[in-house]
Amino acid sequence: MRLLQQPTSPVEPVEPVEPTSPAEPTSPAEQAEPVGPAGTAGTAGAVSLRPRRLAGTVAVVAALVALIVTAAVLLPDSGPSATHPAGGKSSVHSHGAAVPAGSYLPMVATAASTSVSLYPSPVAGGHPQVWASPNRYGVPAVFLVKQVEGSWLDVYVPQRPNESTAWVQDGEVRLALDDYKVVAHLVTHQVVVSDGPQVILSVTDANGKPSTPTPEGTWFITELLRQPDPNGVYGPYAYGLSAFSNVFHHFDGGPGQIGLHGTNDPSAIGHAASSGCIRLDNADIEKLVPVLPLGTPVIVEK
Repeated sequence: MRLLQQPTSPVEPVEPVEPTSPAEPTSPAEQAEPVGPAGTAGTAGAVSLRPRRLAGTVAVVAALVALIVTAAVLLPDSGPSATHPAGGKSSVHSHGAAVPAGSYLPMVATAASTSVSLYPSPVAGGHPQVWASPNRYGVPAVFLVKQVEGSWLDVYVPQRPNESTAWVQDGEVRLALDDYKVVAHLVTHQVVVSDGPQVILSVTDANGKPSTPTPEGTWFITELLRQPDPNGVYGPYAYGLSAFSNVFHHFDGGPGQIGLHGTNDPSAIGHAASSGCIRLDNADIEKLVPVLPLGTPVIVEK
């Protein structure tokens, strides 16, 4: 297995592992294919694949009136501030109201065109970072919204350093509410998936070994890849997350993206056995595919 690669291949595997891993895929034919932006490989009768759409800033503000009251309890403050995270990590943005570290709104921003301009503050001008869409897997770029300030959105960006954020103008994205949430508890090896207040799945996982831990933080789903061999090392499906390994900063040209995927070693479930990714039993990952939209928050905590 290799770290998820830069745009040299549309379907590189997700789990970062040591170069000596005997499970390293070597054939170009061992490639996955992206599943639609909201898990469109879902089966009939499954929970709706797409979050509710919001039409423009007015609708966003109206929705936020209800959200702001409860935003403080969406995710407890579990660490240092977003502008000065632990381990020397820094945030892309440098402006905006102070919000708890790791907080977010149940709102996903999807690129409305072929690129999104990312600014360090909610003021247009200068030289913004241009984020391409679709991404290297052919999937529209998505961002998890952290806060809203007028017509500007403070969003989490799937890049190093982990939990980077930037400001985007709401006219460059399509907004949607997403009530789904995944919480992975490292100590108990439990993954809990909820739809608003309702828990819809609670299962056991395998997460990172002490030497290659699964990074804690607020992440979100960036893509879903159907694997060519459902009995392979990633199982039938692999979600790419916005998180990156704190151990493997570079590997074979890739950035070390963390994933949530199936496994061909069910005996590892319930143990700290991976190189950073979150592994689920194949039957469990298949339950999530028709349910979770891209952009869904994935919270990793002790």
